Amino acid sequence: MKITKRGKFVQDFYGGKAFLPGDQLVRNWLESQTDRLLHPRFAQLKDALGNETKLEEILSVFNVNGDSEPIIGNWMLHECSLNAVKLAGTWTRYKVSFDTWKDSVQFSPLHIPLQNNGSTIAEADLVEVYSVTVKRGKTKGNSFFKAYQGIKAGAEFEFALEYPEDLCTKVEGSGKNKQIVPDTEKSTECVEAVLAKMATTGLGAYRLRFGSYEYV
Repeated sequence: MKITKRGKFVQDFYGGKAFLPGDQLVRNWLESQTDRLLHPRFAQLKDALGNETKLEEILSVFNVNGDSEPIIGNWMLHECSLNAVKLAGTWTRYKVSFDTWKDSVQFSPLHIPLQNNGSTIAEADLVEVYSVTVKRGKTKGNSFFKAYQGIKAGAEFEFALEYPEDLCTKVEGSGKNKQIVPDTEKSTECVEAVLAKMATTGLGAYRLRFGSYEYV
């Protein structure tokens, strides 16, 4: 079974992949952000332009396709759905466990392009910086500087989710005639519940704070 959805970001969407040294396209794009880099709070990022090791440490960028256009990877949607499964309470409501969902669903295409007013977005809209504070572990309380490629709210994307008709099952008959059969209606209801929670969980870096979307 298959459901196709179109999403629209209601918050800015940030890249979560580390900058790779030697990526000249990203460096050229970053250097084009002249006005923004002049602001004092971007000083660390501007200083890192000549130091690719430092850029790798502080800059998160978008995954891209073969044309170097920013994309959402289907693995990102799958990961997002794993968090959404817990929020949707699929085991309590539909008897679909975390592991069953993980192994049963598949998102496509592999690289999902982003669009604005029907045109494919060719590069990031902006770069933003934050001071991130560690909340757990031995370094709890420590802060560090991070920069992110971003795309403004309003960008749209379309993806498909395939799932088995027996994601949920039901019992029919009794006695010798008793059998477990696919419950397609409940399977679809379960999938829609997870998809709804995915939209509020969000995609990309800082996805619990940014990257939420709605279906259109």
